[in-house]
Amino acid sequence: MEQIRYLAEAERGLTRPLYEECFPEDSDSFVDYYYREKTRDNRILVMEGPGSAGAEAGAGIQVMLHLNPFLFRFGRAEQQLNYIVAVATAPKARKQGRMFRVMEKALQDMAAQGQPFTFLIPANPRVYASSGFAFVPEQAGACPEVESEETGSVSGQACACPASGSEETGSAWEQDCACLAAVQEESVSGGHGYLVRPAAEADMQELAERSNEWLSGMYDVFPLRSPEYMKRLWQELKAQDGAVLVVTDAAGEPAGIAAYGREAEKGELQQMLARPGQERSAERAVREYLAREGMTQVRNARMPFMVRLLNLSRMMELMGAVCRKDFCLRVQLEDQILLENNGCFELYCQKGSGGLRPIPEGEAQQRMDAAGLVRELFGRLWLYIREWV
Repeated sequence: MEQIRYLAEAERGLTRPLYEECFPEDSDSFVDYYYREKTRDNRILVMEGPGSAGAEAGAGIQVMLHLNPFLFRFGRAEQQLNYIVAVATAPKARKQGRMFRVMEKALQDMAAQGQPFTFLIPANPRVYASSGFAFVPEQAGACPEVESEETGSVSGQACACPASGSEETGSAWEQDCACLAAVQEESVSGGHGYLVRPAAEADMQELAERSNEWLSGMYDVFPLRSPEYMKRLWQELKAQDGAVLVVTDAAGEPAGIAAYGREAEKGELQQMLARPGQERSAERAVREYLAREGMTQVRNARMPFMVRLLNLSRMMELMGAVCRKDFCLRVQLEDQILLENNGCFELYCQKGSGGLRPIPEGEAQQRMDAAGLVRELFGRLWLYIREWV
């Protein structure tokens, strides 16, 4: 008899053999980092098959799904959300609907906890569309469908989505922001008056503060940076031969923060934040620095996220804190997994508050499924997510 359950902290390492089998492109150093750092506070939902109790450690795990926590900022409000990664099904258990049942359990649990939405990078968008996920509007259609088995989102393997003007797919080095431990020799970008150097551990506090300052000026919703967040990312990118770069202007003031990954002579610019008005100059300085470091090819990473609405009441409450324009939607919502979202509702944001009210069926002006509502609501938000795991 199959069993779906969350692993205890001491059991999370039992999923490593399945991880390594399904994501062989991830380096040993990265997998070591992931199971040392990320599994300390994440949750792993698994499906185990019959006879698991007496089997070799981890051998009975047929499906796994990792929920990695991030603290998001919605205007002045904060909310913990889960990023779904490392979705994988053992080869012998695929094409039997097992991953869907595990996903269904995870979505129902997160909705019950009051989480407004969850997100992932899909290996195969069609697999997740069937569970109510949709690309957020600015990413819609950006990532072609990829024929694959029931694997899912994880670093490096997340999506075979080519960068603009390139036929290359994502690599295992495509990691988000982290910091290099050793302070390396500073170098000045040619002729632009900017100093570019690898970040050091002592920079973590200021990097977090500057990132939040710049992000809050550009986006409604984003993962909140903290010194702890930056330190963990430092370790993540160190495991992937990458670093965070600090860009300072002629007066010594921070003008930009860049995160990149590296694979031999190829560089991948994962994140480029800059002081308003200095975006192009700061990025040009970073690219010149990377060229001097031997990266003859540098491209911007593509991260095509899909989002799934969970607790609709909480989502509308948070939208009220950030929505730039008042609106009112009268919809008949159909959700095949989260049954509490089914019904006719008036969804509104007015004068800095948001919410939903049940309405009679005859007052609904349009019908939507869960994916359609993602596109409708997130089309009204400026959302920033640049995470691999």
